[in-house]
Amino acid sequence: MHNILLIARREYMEQIRSKAFKLSTVGLPAAFALILGVNYFSNLGLGAHKHLVIAAGNAALAEDIRDRLMSDKNATAVIDVDAPVGPEDRATLVEQSRTKAIDGFLWIETPDGGAPTATYISRSSGDFMTASRLKDALNNGLVSQHLTGSGM
Repeated sequence: MHNILLIARREYMEQIRSKAFKLSTVGLPAAFALILGVNYFSNLGLGAHKHLVIAAGNAALAEDIRDRLMSDKNATAVIDVDAPVGPEDRATLVEQSRTKAIDGFLWIETPDGGAPTATYISRSSGDFMTASRLKDALNNGLVSQHLTGSGM
């Protein structure tokens, strides 16, 4: 029995002295910490201090979306509402986005009797956090408008 314990101890000591053991014990947690740190710091300023415009034919829907976006306790974006709008207004907003007067705009078209379609145009192609927040606010706003229109 004593010999088995000696052999087991020797094998264990060889395993913990190997480079693979040290790398997996120290390196993997360090790599995960680095990935989490990069993710945290890259998301820190996304969606903050932006100047956005919500352009829609339905002013009540646009105001509802704006209110939902501004209800967040950490909301620091400036959100303007441009309603009602026409096709010529879209060209103006695209030009303002191109010249960096605004960071982006949400264009909502509501055809007669049809479902609304929304398009988000931004200066930054990686503006997925703001796009996600706008999508959530738009969905909630549409549900609210539909329920209000149904008398609920």
